[in-house]
Amino acid sequence: MIPKSGDQQRDALEHRIQRHQAWLESHGTEGEQLDLRAAGLAEIDWSDANLSEVDLREAHMHGARLRHADLHGSLLAGVQLDRADLAGANLAKANLDEASLIEASLRGAKLVRASLSHADLRRADLTGADLLKAVLHDADLRGAILAGNLERVGLTGARLAGARLAGATGLESAIVEWIDIGEHEPRRLEAGAARVWLRERA
Repeated sequence: MIPKSGDQQRDALEHRIQRHQAWLESHGTEGEQLDLRAAGLAEIDWSDANLSEVDLREAHMHGARLRHADLHGSLLAGVQLDRADLAGANLAKANLDEASLIEASLRGAKLVRASLSHADLRRADLTGADLLKAVLHDADLRGAILAGNLERVGLTGARLAGARLAGATGLESAIVEWIDIGEHEPRRLEAGAARVWLRERA
């Protein structure tokens, strides 16, 4: 249990992060994996922190600062990261299924092979992000800025109304069975029509 007072919470978190570092460096023989499932971490500043393989499932991290943080392989399913700053963060192979990233900044973030199925990325900024082989099945990308590397990204079932694709690269190799371009009511485009719609906006 994380202590409630500010100073105690900071000290406890710092200690647990240090133990997580030891766990990473020893390949699991020392320390312990950082488990902060469902923790209240709104507006926390972990910029530049090494948090690879941390467990933050369903944590409440609204407005958190995670600029250039290393979250490689982390468990972030269901995490609340609305309006969080993840610019330059390493989220490669992270599990962000059903995460909420509304209006989050992911500018320049590394999301290679990350899983974001059913994630809410409405109005998120992914300018310059690397989404190589990322999975965005059924993700809500309405109004998102997707001007990054979309090579072999999985977009089947994604909601894309109002998404900005100008400047995106690799779209020709995206894996798309169908997409939903309806703003409020569903408007489904199947594979061929979906690819045309995407190309016209890149």
